[in-house]
Amino acid sequence: MDVKLLCLTVVLLSSPLLTLCDPLFVLSAPNLLRVGSSENVFVEAQDYSGGNLNVTVSVKNFPKKDMEITDKTVTLTAENNYQILTDIKIPDDQDFFSDDPLEKQYVYLQAQFPSHTLEKVIMVSFQSGYIFVQTDKPIYTPASTGRYEYVLSKVHNVISVNFD
Repeated sequence: MDVKLLCLTVVLLSSPLLTLCDPLFVLSAPNLLRVGSSENVFVEAQDYSGGNLNVTVSVKNFPKKDMEITDKTVTLTAENNYQILTDIKIPDDQDFFSDDPLEKQYVYLQAQFPSHTLEKVIMVSFQSGYIFVQTDKPIYTPASTGRYEYVLSKVHNVISVNFD
């Protein structure tokens, strides 16, 4: 009986604190950003009830943060429930990164709300496509002939080629 009363008292006393909390700001992005490709970034202000929020999503160099690679400003409104999915694109025509292909490289992804800044370190990839090979049978012997098809996909362009 006393335990139930104590639990009920704790819940009732803490419920006003939960409703008076500040909004929760959210930044969600892929773990890997591809240079030269558009990537989706999700920004949200949960439990926010004020006016419109202007949020600047920016990508900065790692580790110094002294150069802004790209940025984009989005507006969170009541109509979009204070959340938005936007795309960012790291340009591939500038020298922000090392020329060493084996070196792991990163960027800072920032979402700057009017009262708060969120930041995430994300790895960068310079590979922008995939190759898929499809054959007409699973195993070939040295004397057999066959057909194969390969599909080269680079971001949004797809090239499909058939060979005999």
